Amino acid sequence: MDIKQSELQQLAFTVLETGVLVIPPDDAVGGAVNELDIDFDLYINNEDDHLLRVFYTVKVKVAASKQSAGYQINVRVAGDFEIDRSLPCDSDGFTQLAKFSSVGITYNNLRAYLQTVTSFYPAPPYILPTIDLNDLWIKKGQEVQKQVSKKRHTIKK
Repeated sequence: MDIKQSELQQLAFTVLETGVLVIPPDDAVGGAVNELDIDFDLYINNEDDHLLRVFYTVKVKVAASKQSAGYQINVRVAGDFEIDRSLPCDSDGFTQLAKFSSVGITYNNLRAYLQTVTSFYPAPPYILPTIDLNDLWIKKGQEVQKQVSKKRHTIKK
């Protein structure tokens, strides 16, 4: 079977920083909360607009229970991509590949990495939940808008 290659190709996946702390089981656990914070950035190369880099920073706290250890995880990763030059940068296809495919692929690589790394620890392997990329982009846009508004407000003073 001859399969068409995607216009988006992953060039690299790099783990930039990892910190995993195993929290031992705790007899006094009561009402412990699991926490998950995900942030990402997408950069287009200034010299070659068909090269992209996606960064993710994830902070996870999985509470220990009486039966199982928990985790505190901090990880930062990057994914490098190239979009075929046949796609103009202002096209919908380019935007979809940059905005959703590269971000989704990097997140899935991150999920696999964390599951693999935590499988060597005395607690159950940690699997990042799947996420809604549309919601992620909406929240990122709101965050950026708040920062821009804050900077504008600060400049006016």
